[in-house]
Amino acid sequence: MFTIRWPRGTWMVLFLGLVAWSVSATTVELMSNGDFEEVTSQGRPAGFAFGYVSGNAEIVSDNTRARSGEWSVRITSDGNERPALGRYVQLEGGRAYRFTVWFQVSEGMQPKNIRTRIMAYHDSPYNEDNKTAWQMNWLHEPLDEATVCSLAGPNFHMEPRSLDYDPSTWSRLTVDFTVPAEVKTILIQIFNQFGTGSIWVDDLSVQQLPAGYEKESVSAADSSVLHTEILETLRQQHPRIMATAEDFARIRQLVEEDPLMRQWYSSLTFSADNILSEPPSEYVIPDGKRLLATSRQVLDRVETLAMAYCIEPNERYLERLWQELQAAANFPDWNPSHFLDTAEMTRAFAIAYDWLYDVWSQQQRQTLREAIIDKGLDSALMYYHGKAPAGWQGGHNWTESNWCFVVNGGIATGALALADEVPEMAGEILQTGLYWVRQAITRFSPDGGWDEGTGYWHYSIRYLISYICALETALGTDFGLTKTPGIDQTGFFPVYLTNNKDETFNFGDTGIEAPRASELLWLADRFDQPALAGWLLHIGGGSPAKNLLWYRPGIDEESTFDRLPQDKHFRGVEVASFRSAWLEPQGGFRGLQGRRSQSGTRSAGCRQFRVGRLGRALG
Repeated sequence: MFTIRWPRGTWMVLFLGLVAWSVSATTVELMSNGDFEEVTSQGRPAGFAFGYVSGNAEIVSDNTRARSGEWSVRITSDGNERPALGRYVQLEGGRAYRFTVWFQVSEGMQPKNIRTRIMAYHDSPYNEDNKTAWQMNWLHEPLDEATVCSLAGPNFHMEPRSLDYDPSTWSRLTVDFTVPAEVKTILIQIFNQFGTGSIWVDDLSVQQLPAGYEKESVSAADSSVLHTEILETLRQQHPRIMATAEDFARIRQLVEEDPLMRQWYSSLTFSADNILSEPPSEYVIPDGKRLLATSRQVLDRVETLAMAYCIEPNERYLERLWQELQAAANFPDWNPSHFLDTAEMTRAFAIAYDWLYDVWSQQQRQTLREAIIDKGLDSALMYYHGKAPAGWQGGHNWTESNWCFVVNGGIATGALALADEVPEMAGEILQTGLYWVRQAITRFSPDGGWDEGTGYWHYSIRYLISYICALETALGTDFGLTKTPGIDQTGFFPVYLTNNKDETFNFGDTGIEAPRASELLWLADRFDQPALAGWLLHIGGGSPAKNLLWYRPGIDEESTFDRLPQDKHFRGVEVASFRSAWLEPQGGFRGLQGRRSQSGTRSAGCRQFRVGRLGRALG
């Protein structure tokens, strides 16, 4: 009898091969022309849509490189645009799918610049009203280690964990997911997300997996449930924005005991007394575009009067504060076409509402609440939903410039103030804003520098730190933001770029006056860096209200900023400073910048150097 003896493991190989054949036989490809071999007469891939293509951005078919066949698609931007390649794909609800796209990038691109967005719809037309909020539990485990998955409001996002600049190497983004029964269509968009350079895309695929691959218990949950998850740890009591009742009690005690705190309190009440004789702010747009000066004035007056009243109740401060708020509440709007104005005004009203919640009458609270919602939060949701003109972009990359922290931080403050009263609205705003802040905060990496210069560093950090502080006091977490590389070092940026005459190396759109940022006190305390507190106390200044809020006795002890290394290089922004000594008034100082900023506020020309002496840019 003749017997065939198969080598060990052969049966398993045959079995796996049979399974693979079975899967491939029943897998259906839904993406036509995903290899991009069909090219239109305009030189673009047939069957695809193209978005945000303006200025120096372009999307074209490219036959100089391809993963398969002869063609790929090149998506190019100059850093100010986010061009997108898009395609609607019809699905069968309740089934499992595999999405895959292969890509290459030019040198200098970052993982955050390569972004895929998928939106799910249960009906047409394909707008926000017919969108089904994506849920992370639709994804199949295990996830591909090279692919980072996240949510931005109701949308699903993917980006690579790392990049390879080798033009002979293609990288992949991929995920398996099951959609609920009601989902009929998805929109896939592949962005060059404000990258300076090119992305090449090939072999884009959406496959319907065989029956039996579906993930169980997948449904389209009520979006309100999704949004309010972020509020599970919300502190129910007021105040809860940057300060609690315990914090104000601590401040009152320190004002009595600590000479420095008494000095700041005296400065605070001096400003508050001056405000008493000033008329309420008016709706003035002097350049036809910005209400920003008014918004900032209201915010400064709110922080001053509210902090003064919380330390020592003075009815004159309360009455004058209400006059200010009532006037701004009666404005026709808070100028959402230039959204910085709206965000700063929303922040002002949120602080007033929260810090003095127990003092206001029911009617006064209603006035403040309606103003925050109608003129602030509603406007923000319109922008988040894409239902309004993109005014808050300000003509530049708002998602990663100082605008991001001001816009999302200011609106988030309003959401936190009213979170227990409008939880779905507040939750959606907080989730969406957190997504964008997570993108922008990476620009402090790796050493804490900021490529818009020290002036816009101060504007950015002023709102970022207040935002983080508000998240912590209201929700008990900063969602990992302070673990971002560079945040623990960013306080040293103005320290090193300021000379011994308190003038700063003014690259970027900034003056020579050193930023006197109270946020250095918060950074000094959070990261155990007394040198930052010592430096601020050495040059003086800051906001008296925030100094009172963030100062801790002994925070400046052993404040050895004058024993820090004298030279510093901030990688990424490519700025360096050199000095002969820290405290000698005539000590030598040089600043050097060697790269063009890719931010909205431009600095030096590309590949040129700027050199500063005694804080002044020389070329």
